Amino acid sequence: MAEELTKFPDMAMITLYNCSLTSLSNLSNLKILIKLHIAENNLTDIVGIPGVQILLAKGNRLRHIAITDHSDQLFELDMSENVLSSAVAMM
Repeated sequence: MAEELTKFPDMAMITLYNCSLTSLSNLSNLKILIKLHIAENNLTDIVGIPGVQILLAKGNRLRHIAITDHSDQLFELDMSENVLSSAVAMM
């Protein structure tokens, strides 16, 4: 399901709350994506979301988060209720 999102490159906001997602494809072609709400799923990692300003990923199974060179645009982040053990810079 999430892979279908790449077919709509002009989306600014995506909400996939409590959809039982286990993976999320690389969303790097969504150049104007501002808000990504993916809370209460079963995600273990997040890859390819440059430029996102609001990332709501509470209640997943995330262990790592990759911080990109666009992370200065991020002003709201909710990673609570995950099992984070590290953050990796991806510049």
